[in-house]
Amino acid sequence: MQRLRILSKSIILVFVAFFLAALCACGDMDFEDAGQGTAEEALAVRITSPAGDATIIEGQSIDFRGIAEGGASPFTYGWTFDGAAPDADVEEPGSVMFDAPGTYTITFMARDAADATDGAGVTITVMPRAGNRVSLVSAGLNHTLAIGPDGSLWSWGYNFNGSLGDLSWDNRSSPVHVGLQTNWASVSAGDGYSVALKTDGTLWNWGVVYDPMIYTWVRKNTPVQLGTDTHWACVSAGSGHVMAVKSDGTLWAWGDNTYGKLGDGTSTGRNAPVRVGTEADWAFVSAGGNHTLALKQNGTLWAWGSNRYGQLGDGTWVDRSTPVQVGSETHWNAVSAGRNHSLAVERDGTLWTWGMNGTGQLGDGTQEHRNSPVRLGDDHDWFVVSAGAGHSLAVKADGTLWAWGENYYGQLGDGTRENRSVPVKIVSDAGWIAVSTHADHSIGIKWDRTCWAWGANWDGQIGDGTDTDAVVPVKIDF
Repeated sequence: MQRLRILSKSIILVFVAFFLAALCACGDMDFEDAGQGTAEEALAVRITSPAGDATIIEGQSIDFRGIAEGGASPFTYGWTFDGAAPDADVEEPGSVMFDAPGTYTITFMARDAADATDGAGVTITVMPRAGNRVSLVSAGLNHTLAIGPDGSLWSWGYNFNGSLGDLSWDNRSSPVHVGLQTNWASVSAGDGYSVALKTDGTLWNWGVVYDPMIYTWVRKNTPVQLGTDTHWACVSAGSGHVMAVKSDGTLWAWGDNTYGKLGDGTSTGRNAPVRVGTEADWAFVSAGGNHTLALKQNGTLWAWGSNRYGQLGDGTWVDRSTPVQVGSETHWNAVSAGRNHSLAVERDGTLWTWGMNGTGQLGDGTQEHRNSPVRLGDDHDWFVVSAGAGHSLAVKADGTLWAWGENYYGQLGDGTRENRSVPVKIVSDAGWIAVSTHADHSIGIKWDRTCWAWGANWDGQIGDGTDTDAVVPVKIDF
């Protein structure tokens, strides 16, 4: 790929070659010739790459190629790049990298032996990059997703299943742009797959997905729309299953149904969304390892799936294949389902935990599993929570970041690899507004919309350009 630098629009590059035979002999041309034209056939020129007007992100490249048909040979050709000038060592205008936002007009011209001319043009709109800013992040098993403030979608980490959605199967240790759309609203990263919603209410998935055309699960390395519904409001990817809420308050589930974690009263896997129950008052859902948590519009908390470690919080150790209410409170404000434990915040800012506690992920100072919610400390200022495989993250109303549980990979971010059975404050500064974890790495957003990551990084899931674990938050560049 040739690299071209975008200069001011007053600079115009005209790349002209005089004889078709000489051009073809060069072997590096950016146009195609349809063959020997005749004077009886009118000269017609078209651009074959790109296929039409395109919108790209600053720093991306487009390969320009054209074709001349009809007319009388030999031909002469000319490319005009509005505002694009090549580096001195570039011999072909084929691949152009646009590194400045703006709108550019590219024209391909041809003249035949009879002095007839024809031309074709495309408009390239170059959007600015995220500018090291994000609005939303989601940590998966070993990949990460983020949405920029402009609605652009970014991904990095493990990509064997195509879970990054960047049309490749290669792992990425730094953020890559997913497509060219800027209408993404929310994302959720699961175990080897990803789900997302657009601003138009459509639902998209990639990675390991079900293909209804061949009736089997396949790998997709680009986002594929799931159905035609435009009323999706909330989606959450777990470990092999997906939960979603529509704008009408109905709850839907699909994927693996081990332990009844889909909540449809069975243990049968579903390759398409099935409605859970008949209620239409669901507000939010969080898919965990083998269990699911959800909030209703009346502030009640519900759970279903595996209950081996008490992660449902209903006071038993019995699995549930349909939603069961957790306690009788009606003031739950936020929930997060981890691999085998659960976190929740009430409207009064109190924090509650239950489920597996082998690495101190409940934060109550013990390693005892709990089958009903246990209040964590006396504080009333907890704001955001996220449960991982064996650790937990939380943000207080003052913007401070806290973590506890397993720390083998540095996923707590406290500069050590020591497990913590009670919350510890991470770094001295405040300003945190969001956190996300799913397994062994952690992602956070500060008030200035900068993205930070720490913990396990063997597949580049932190996004700092390395595969080295980070025991403190590191800033991620987009």
